[in-house]
Amino acid sequence: MTRQQPAKPNFSGKWRLQPESGAAAPPPRLLADADLTITQTADLVTTEESAGGRIVRVTYKLDGSETRQTINRAEVVTKAAWDGDALVTTVSGPSANWKDSWRLAGSRLVIETSVPGRTLTSTRTYERL
Repeated sequence: MTRQQPAKPNFSGKWRLQPESGAAAPPPRLLADADLTITQTADLVTTEESAGGRIVRVTYKLDGSETRQTINRAEVVTKAAWDGDALVTTVSGPSANWKDSWRLAGSRLVIETSVPGRTLTSTRTYERL
């Protein structure tokens, strides 16, 4: 008898960033204070961050392959892979370089960001709208 793998979390939805008291300043991000909309299919995760009338869209392939795209007029490479029930995404390019680990904690989305070469990590918590 084969064991079935547990279903991977679905992060789809609209999310509002929750303020963190006493939190360290986050590493450089696209829109660090933005609301977040996530669309997830079996093959892709697409994020849209919106703040101040600006929208930034990033797509990740869930098969672990790299995707080349233009974000804020910069060429970047994105990649995603599952690590248990966490989704680990990376964005790299001339003006962008970070890794996010996404997980669901009850009704919240928690994204921990790290930047290669830095010891500081930041954690952002979102509530579903």
